[in-house]
Amino acid sequence: MGGDLGPHAVFSACEKALLDFPFLEISAFGTAQATECIPLSLQQHARFDWKQAHETFSAELKPTDILRHKQSSLWLAVEHLAMEKADACVSGGSTGALMVAGKRLLGMVPGIDRPAICQRWPTRKGQTHMLDLGANLDVNPALLLQFAQMGSVLSEVARPRVALLNIGTESNKGGSLLAQAAALIDQDEALLFAGFIEANHLLDGDVDIVVTDGFTGNVALKASEGAAVFLIEQLKAAFMGSWYGKLVGQLAKPVLLKWRTQFDPGRYNGASFLGLSKPLIKSHGSADAQAFYNAIGVAVAQTEHKLPALLAARFKASVE
Repeated sequence: MGGDLGPHAVFSACEKALLDFPFLEISAFGTAQATECIPLSLQQHARFDWKQAHETFSAELKPTDILRHKQSSLWLAVEHLAMEKADACVSGGSTGALMVAGKRLLGMVPGIDRPAICQRWPTRKGQTHMLDLGANLDVNPALLLQFAQMGSVLSEVARPRVALLNIGTESNKGGSLLAQAAALIDQDEALLFAGFIEANHLLDGDVDIVVTDGFTGNVALKASEGAAVFLIEQLKAAFMGSWYGKLVGQLAKPVLLKWRTQFDPGRYNGASFLGLSKPLIKSHGSADAQAFYNAIGVAVAQTEHKLPALLAARFKASVE
């Protein structure tokens, strides 16, 4: 049971999810220490099942070390999904280990070479999907095309607008990798290639899908999350620094709460390992109870929409 805030946040999220989703059944995996934190109401809940793991997996270990820790909660949870005892899995553990376990136990959707981490981002006009956010540090043009195609399955737009993250919008920026990827995406008639996009325009909302490699995507994600937290802290400090600031803060409170709700990173917690045969959701390691609940919501939604089947249908032509 990974996560910086420990099992309390996860258990609180489980209680809220069981209340809000009357059809939901949860199997939770953790060590004996986590068992002591389970609220009595959750222990007695008919749709909650506790599974005890007998070892832990440290974030300091290499992702492939998960193959030698098959009694850890992370491995057991993904294995539970692979054995079809669950419809989706949510974890706040090591991203790399989760990907290794997912690929080994779940396998890939036919036609997809590698999983990519995809997450919703808030924008001025709604939201967009961005991938990859950390699963693939080295990519090629064909992989970037697959990322765009996978992202299109999550998009609610019939022909989504796809952009490649780049250091400029000009066609000669970014080198041969992005140029070749742009040509491939442009040739896919199910996609509307919108060209290159710079990082300072990620939140404009002019595109539905942003595609990049895992290294660049993860840096962009962490930078954006850090900027959001910094801005919230600075606003709070400004309004609490004097009696005048407190007065103005009270007057502006409804607007600020609306803004914080819309752009709070926790609201969009729950990144998908797209391409795996079953829904595997990565919760942010620092997720609080509400953020982890949102990740559970992503798992519920992907199960209801039968996301792996939609991916399989999208890529069926490439394997025939």
